[in-house]
Amino acid sequence: MKKREIPIKNYIILAAIIISTVFITFHLANRYKTENDYYKKSSPLYNILYEIKMEELDNYLLENPNIIIYVVNGNDDNVLEMDKTIKNFVLENDLTNDIVVINATNNINQVTRKLNDILDEDLVTYKNNLLVHTNLFSVKDRIIDDILVPKTKDMEALTSFFRKNGVI
Repeated sequence: MKKREIPIKNYIILAAIIISTVFITFHLANRYKTENDYYKKSSPLYNILYEIKMEELDNYLLENPNIIIYVVNGNDDNVLEMDKTIKNFVLENDLTNDIVVINATNNINQVTRKLNDILDEDLVTYKNNLLVHTNLFSVKDRIIDDILVPKTKDMEALTSFFRKNGVI
């Protein structure tokens, strides 16, 4: 029986296919990561609402003791939808000076600790999972007086929350 020989050209084609597959895979993974990072960093609320850092919260609350805080977690999959809803609501009701944003994407534990420090005694039941189920906080006299539970994209819930807290 005669042994069949595989031409070297086939090995070259196979190597080219493998190399191009690996290259395309890494390229698509890098592109996906870049797009994800972009969406995490660029919110629809950019240039609409004032963003403060966690370190600035105490000073900000001294100057503005009654404010609504919107805590954004960029790791949340629904953050873009919620940001768009908040943006539309803010623009419709001209609330750009009544709400501030805190980006908790990279320091969720620090933000949670700080918000727990200013949490009203009546809301202590939310202390352990404060940012898991909430993201809008009403601050009265530098104490979190009311929170919107659960995270919602519902305009009725937003309207009710803002009316209840005397913003609109």
